[in-house]
Amino acid sequence: MYNNFIEISNISESNNWVRALVFLKDRILASSCDITIKIRNIDTNTIVKILEGHTENVLTLAVLKNGTLASAGRDKNIILWNVKSGKIIKLLVGHTSWIHTLSVLSDNILCSGSSDGTVRLWDIGSYKCIRDLNVLGGWVLSLSSINRYQLAIGASDRKIRIWDVRDEEPNKIMDTGNMYVDALATLYDGNLVSTSSAYKIVVWNVADADKIGVMTGHLLYVTSFALLDNNTLVSAGYDKTIRLWDPYNCNCNKVLTDHTATVISLASCGDVLASGDCDSNIKIWYNI
Repeated sequence: MYNNFIEISNISESNNWVRALVFLKDRILASSCDITIKIRNIDTNTIVKILEGHTENVLTLAVLKNGTLASAGRDKNIILWNVKSGKIIKLLVGHTSWIHTLSVLSDNILCSGSSDGTVRLWDIGSYKCIRDLNVLGGWVLSLSSINRYQLAIGASDRKIRIWDVRDEEPNKIMDTGNMYVDALATLYDGNLVSTSSAYKIVVWNVADADKIGVMTGHLLYVTSFALLDNNTLVSAGYDKTIRLWDPYNCNCNKVLTDHTATVISLASCGDVLASGDCDSNIKIWYNI
């Protein structure tokens, strides 16, 4: 297990919340409240490119299978980027409110969830919206792809919907308690983890829509998840900590306490972890 994680880098985001992080090869991409996306070389900590195109805060990032970057946020638009050139490939328009979350469903399908209560499915080949799922659960706050057809949708009505996107209605609905579903993650075995009430993390059997485990330890709201390559779950939250879990026995194996502010974003790539907080810091961690 990952018991020897150390911080190998600390990067300042110039007094901006680090809203979203993704890895792309040897680079870390970060969005913040200055409406840009900065691309950094992990080894040198240098900014190699700044992507400009959004008009309001960028809340979510996703990397497609072909290396294209997708970004979205408060301006209601999704921008597809050529990361190498830094140029915009396409602007996807359709949502009528903030876009909180993006998820890649298959090679050519990008999903977006919004405060307008819908999930849109975009064909990246044609750049068209091919499905519009009306969630009827308030704001769509989190998405996680389970397989090439099934999508987990977390909403402000405190419910998770498991939706086969070929169907008109969700297949299963799970109640998480009295908390918004701010974060979801799919484990490698197809089970799902979600935020829940009382600062808990719940493990769900998707096939049966049953709770099969509960992880406790965070002292305040959980904000985000990441998954390491040995199925270790990483969580972060308002208590300024990062926790590493075995989701099968629900044990916490490590607590990282170096952040001094709320940790709001996580990303992982193999053994490397990145975390961003609301005090403008990005930390890069490595398992030794």
